[in-house]
Amino acid sequence: YVTDGPIAAEPKIVRVALDPLNPRRVTGQQTWLLTQPEYPNGLAIIGNSLYTTLYSPGTGGSVARIDILSDGSAGPVVALHPRGIMDDLKVHEDSLLVTDWEAGRIFQITLDGQPLQQTAAGSFSQPSSVDVAGPPLFERPTLLITERYSGRGLWVLDSE
Repeated sequence: YVTDGPIAAEPKIVRVALDPLNPRRVTGQQTWLLTQPEYPNGLAIIGNSLYTTLYSPGTGGSVARIDILSDGSAGPVVALHPRGIMDDLKVHEDSLLVTDWEAGRIFQITLDGQPLQQTAAGSFSQPSSVDVAGPPLFERPTLLITERYSGRGLWVLDSE
């Protein structure tokens, strides 16, 4: 699954097929879900649910869950956590870490959208991606956060 947004003329999530002998070779793609007027960006899959950040120009955005139905099609889009402009999201244990591009913060929510914690507004300059890294790169879990344009580039934050 790949997002075709946030600036696409026809925002959507596509499902790609990969060559089993060469997983770097895409053998096909099909539109899985048209999302207009919302633009998808970050994407994560947990079990049979796809999570994405959606942005609707002029009204903000949300973290959304879309169930992958047994026939492979998309279930309804369920807005879990309305907020400003979000960019990326990553699975962390039984939760999601999300970049709030507009407010300059990172927040963590449950898979049902309940807030767990967040950094102060303005902690980052347009955070664009977040990930948790560990061994062998780092001794213990470490947050990696990138900033877009005017930021410092890459933040490496020890999670303890």
